[in-house]
Amino acid sequence: MDNLEGVATQMVPAMTRWQQTDAQFLITSRIPLGLEAERLVRVEPLSASRGHPSPASALLLESVRRRGGRLDHSAKAADVVALLEGVPLAILIVAGQIERVGLDAIHDELVRGGSTLSALHQRVARSWELLDEGPREVGRHVATFSLGVSIAELAEMCERPHRECVNAVDALATHSLVALQGERVRATVAVRDFCQALEEAERYQARHASYLARKT
Repeated sequence: MDNLEGVATQMVPAMTRWQQTDAQFLITSRIPLGLEAERLVRVEPLSASRGHPSPASALLLESVRRRGGRLDHSAKAADVVALLEGVPLAILIVAGQIERVGLDAIHDELVRGGSTLSALHQRVARSWELLDEGPREVGRHVATFSLGVSIAELAEMCERPHRECVNAVDALATHSLVALQGERVRATVAVRDFCQALEEAERYQARHASYLARKT
């Protein structure tokens, strides 16, 4: 079953009953379901290196071939998956666009911050809508940092208590919207692109710029 986060509330009672049988299910979801027998397998970004073959570029080539297309390794293909930050879902979506749009056009759109990632917005939106306003607000601030930000810096910029930011970041991570790297948190390129398309994005960018100006 795919994309179960959108109907998790309705499906959990049924899944709980099904656990009493010998049936096993493979489910994709952007949030854990909280079932007793649930085994979580987090799909982390693949290694990607601009200009060089990598596990991420191998996934792109294989995905195109499975669709009946042909794509050989090239520096541009490696750059595309690096620009996608190795996120498997983003790579699979782009693989489905290559025959129709072309690798060069996709690469150029990613460099410009164009609409290639718009196909991911619906998936990100599902997770976003499940959050309370507090984590959403913190998430929009996280999205202004392309290289990530420490939770201490995030709390300073948001003017929120550190513990409140920790809880918000935990909620964002649970909904697969950010990645935690020690004390640092980073939004994926798809989430950053999604937040840039939201209303008042310029206000968050301006606050980000003001914060950086105070730090220098």
